[in-house]
Amino acid sequence: MQLIITLIITGIILLLIEIIIPGGVIGVIGLLFLFTAIILGFNKSVELGIILLFSSSIMGLISLWISVKYFPISKIGKQLFLAQDAKDWQAYDKKNKELHGKFGITHTQLKPSGIAIIDSKRIDVITQGEHIEKNEEIRVVKVEGNRIVVSATSHA
Repeated sequence: MQLIITLIITGIILLLIEIIIPGGVIGVIGLLFLFTAIILGFNKSVELGIILLFSSSIMGLISLWISVKYFPISKIGKQLFLAQDAKDWQAYDKKNKELHGKFGITHTQLKPSGIAIIDSKRIDVITQGEHIEKNEEIRVVKVEGNRIVVSATSHA
């Protein structure tokens, strides 16, 4: 009987250590200790095995519920989980829409893509297929997410 109690206590301690130091191995060993205690309980008497099986199941369900409910707001849980979700995240800068209709100067040749200076900022731009030389004046004709389409001012 003392071996069964030792296995149960050791298994529970190992499972608690697994929560603090995640990795999987310590938790699996703790579960093996608990299963061994249940099997030894059935070997000693069926009633003891059933009591150990049900009490372990109930304690496991309660522990799972507590873990799901309170672990994310614990000190360790806050370090493991993200504080924000990505539902409002956009793959492009929303300020790009403000560039529509603005003028700038090409910083590189646009064949058809390159870099332009618009509002004193270096911006990756693309033309509608034409080639525009360096230091030419351009105008933003379309903005689609990160795609900023420009045209030479003589063509706009």
